Amino acid sequence: MLREVAALGQPMPSGIEVRVSGANAARGYQQACALAESGAAALISFGLAGGLDPRLGPGRVIIGTEVLAVEGAVRDPRGAQSLGETLGAIFSMRGHAVRRGEAPPPVTVDERYTADQRLIELLFKVGGKGAVVGPIAGVDHLVRTRDEKAALLVKTRALVADMESQGVARAATERGLPFGVIRVVVDPSNRELPEALARAVRPDGSTALAPILNSLLLNPFGLGGYMSVALDSAIALRRLGRVGRSVGAALLGCL
Repeated sequence: MLREVAALGQPMPSGIEVRVSGANAARGYQQACALAESGAAALISFGLAGGLDPRLGPGRVIIGTEVLAVEGAVRDPRGAQSLGETLGAIFSMRGHAVRRGEAPPPVTVDERYTADQRLIELLFKVGGKGAVVGPIAGVDHLVRTRDEKAALLVKTRALVADMESQGVARAATERGLPFGVIRVVVDPSNRELPEALARAVRPDGSTALAPILNSLLLNPFGLGGYMSVALDSAIALRRLGRVGRSVGAALLGCL
């Protein structure tokens, strides 16, 4: 989004080119391909992401070690388990519930892309204190509900999910380019996102207010949900700005 571009600071150092996908997975791939074809030496996925790991709150910096691409919506087959089974569950270090003595379900994804180790180390330094390194889920739609976030965590064991990283990773891998991912958590795993947000981002990355206003007219009681999202976004964008101002110079010094 344009707010994410603004977090990089202006002007960007010569040699760094930025493209906006407008929170669209297919467009993210197209824009990454365009950068690669224009002679890019490396591709970086930069911006916000939705939290999957329950330990991660708004503003936490995530450095991707790999991108796990998942197509379509994800449902947890254990979502209908009884209360007794739920209370009898324990949580692994990644936060997904399993019964005592039961191994966690295997990671099953459509594609797996490994980030460049040198860029992982560089972006970790840029991320600063509290940055976390781990897998990122690449999805093709906005993951809004707590249930789908939990199901995606079970399926992938990823820390966060976003709609652009899989496009960047795929374009880089197809062309033999190194890629890296640096993201900041915007909505934690227990946050339900209003449905209208999926229609609020235009292709150019700007925000359309009409879907949000229409949603509030139909359901004024939904204002609290939007306020919570706004507070989370303010925290995340503030941290993204602190990180973003260092990304360009760090990359030029490394490549």
